[in-house]
Amino acid sequence: MKVSFEDAIKSLQDLIKINSVQAPATENAPFGEGNVKALEYSLNLLNEFGFRTKNGRNYYGYGDIGNDDLPLFGILAHL
Repeated sequence: MKVSFEDAIKSLQDLIKINSVQAPATENAPFGEGNVKALEYSLNLLNEFGFRTKNGRNYYGYGDIGNDDLPLFGILAHL
């Protein structure tokens, strides 16, 4: 999937609009509802780009792509 610069900026703006400051935990949101929204948004975006995604009970998430037989290369980020 080819993404234009404008689409990338729009996606980043949409993510930044989500209030993901840590808030009181609830049953399915260990760091608050905003954090879950930011995680879900990011994982959905990765899915659109063709990544396989994993949501670790709303504590963390990741996306991977490529051949499982090759060594893993990771980039860690905080939303």
